[in-house]
Formats: sequence, structure tokens, C-alpha cells
Amino acid sequence: ALSSYSGDRAEQYAHLKLEKPVPHGPFGRYDSYTEMVEEMDRAVGRLVAALNALQLREKTLILFIADNGSPQQMIIRADANGQLVKTPVVSLRGGRVIPGGKGTLLNTGTNVPMIANWPGTIESGQVVDDLVDLSDFLPTFAELAGADLPAGRKLDGHSFVPLLKRAGPSSRKFAYSEEAVLPKPGGVEPEGENSGLRWVRTADWKLYSDGRLFDMQNDDREERPLLSKNDSKKQKHARAELTNALESLKL
Repeated sequence: ALSSYSGDRAEQYAHLKLEKPVPHGPFGRYDSYTEMVEEMDRAVGRLVAALNALQLREKTLILFIADNGSPQQMIIRADANGQLVKTPVVSLRGGRVIPGGKGTLLNTGTNVPMIANWPGTIESGQVVDDLVDLSDFLPTFAELAGADLPAGRKLDGHSFVPLLKRAGPSSRKFAYSEEAVLPKPGGVEPEGENSGLRWVRTADWKLYSDGRLFDMQNDDREERPLLSKNDSKKQKHARAELTNALESLKL
């Protein structure tokens, strides 16, 4: 990190050395998952308090969302030899234990809750199951701000303003995801190999590029793949629609 300093600043900090492994968190150790959630809750509380103080709360839409599911494991400490000790991460949802799925194409890695809060505009206590994708944020914010979208550019996103204002369903017909193996921070070579696996899904059905179909209402853990040779009439219809959706992407 000293390479980011120059001249006298680099010399000033050159004598500092961090112990190994480097501690994380305000307590000189790795935070627990519970502590990280509590800290996030505190940060959101500060944001809401500031908006209230500025009398901007009813003019502000707050969206809270994750970009992936919980990690499969988390670091809890380092032993005397500097080896990192990890433990599985699980969450509770409706009384069910949900394992972390970050880094996978499973539902536990790609399907996350989104909280939308806007006093005076969004009625509290609602649950909406329509599909929303992160690519939908740009057209949504543009519509709310009365701004024009980039001219001559085809966007994947669909505005979900109608969902927020209960004016109608989302125009999104399916969602898409693929496995992407990226370099480590600061690196150039991918870490691992890309399987090329991808999927498209609706709220009810999910089709992988290798032909596996899952009934997401009855098998959200994706434990019972449905193969085409055994498809029912309903499954055939879902498979055909999702196959067309995957082919329409022209990947």
C-alpha cells in the first residue's frame, strides 16, 4: 500500500509494519457475521436519521439490496500459526435455515431480498414477488428523476417504478445470470476456470444452459432437476419459454 504514497509521505510510514495476519474490525479481530449485520443496521439508521433531520425523508426513496447471497463461510479468527479459521454461514428465513451461497449460481447465491422504503409513497408491509434485476436500477432512477436514458443504447434493465407505486406489474419477463471467474483484486489472470454455465428464470421456473429445469416454488434449494424426457405439459411450456429467452440473448 505504500506505493500509493510519494516522497516524504512514503518515508513517514515506511517504518510501520502490520502484524500477520492483519486484524479486521474495530476490536482487533475479524467481526462475526452478527456484528457485521448490526453495524450495517447502525449505518442505515444514521442515514435515516440524517434524512429526518434535513426534512427530506418523504422525498427520498431508500432501496436496500445485496449483490449476492450470504458467503458460504466466514473467517472467525486466525490461529497461532496465522492460519485463518472459518465457519459456515447460515441465515433464517421463515423458520428455515438457509445456507450461504455467495459465488454460486444457486438460488442461495443469486436471489436476495430488496427493501424499498418511501414514506408517503410506498405503503408499508407489502410483499411483492415480481422479478427485479440490478440492471433495472438505472431505468428506475431515471424515470423517478424525470431524466432521459442514454440515446442509441440498448439497455437490459426495466423500470420497476410501477411496482413501487403499485401501478402495475413489472415488465421484466425473465432474469439472467452466468458464472464469471474474475481476477483477484490487483491481478490480471482469472482465479479458476469458467464453466460457461448460465441460466434464465421467472419467479416460478429456472432453466440452466445444460438443460436442467427447476420448479422454484417447490424446490428453491434446486435439489430435484427436471429433465426434458420426463416433462409434464406445464414443464414443457416453461422449458420452451425459457429456452426462447436464453436464445434471444444471443450469447
